[in-house]
Amino acid sequence: MAVIGYADEPRRESREVVRALKANGRRQVILMSGDARAPVLAVAQAIGIDQAFAELLPVDKADRVRALQRQGRTVAMIGDGINDAPALAVADVGVSLDGGTDVALEPQT
Repeated sequence: MAVIGYADEPRRESREVVRALKANGRRQVILMSGDARAPVLAVAQAIGIDQAFAELLPVDKADRVRALQRQGRTVAMIGDGINDAPALAVADVGVSLDGGTDVALEPQT
C-alpha cells in the first residue's frame, strides 16, 4: 500500500490580489469551494480570505451568491469550471479565469 499526498498551492500573486481587493475596506473576499474543509480553510488563512465555505455543490455556491445579493451586496464571482457556472451566472459580475471550461466562459443573458 501507498499513500500519495497532493495539494494545490495558491498562485503566488493570490495574497497580494486579496490584499488589493480589500484595500479600501469596502470589500469582503469569500472563498467557496467544493473541496474538503481542511484544505479550503488552510488556503483561506494563507492568503487572507475573510470567509471560506467548503464542500459546496454548484447550486450551493449560487445560493450563497443570491443570499449576499439579498443583503444588498454587489457580488463579483470569479471561477474556472463547470462547478462555478451557476454562481457565475447569477452574480452581478462573473469573471472566468484563463483556462476555464467552456461553460464558465459562456456569456449569460
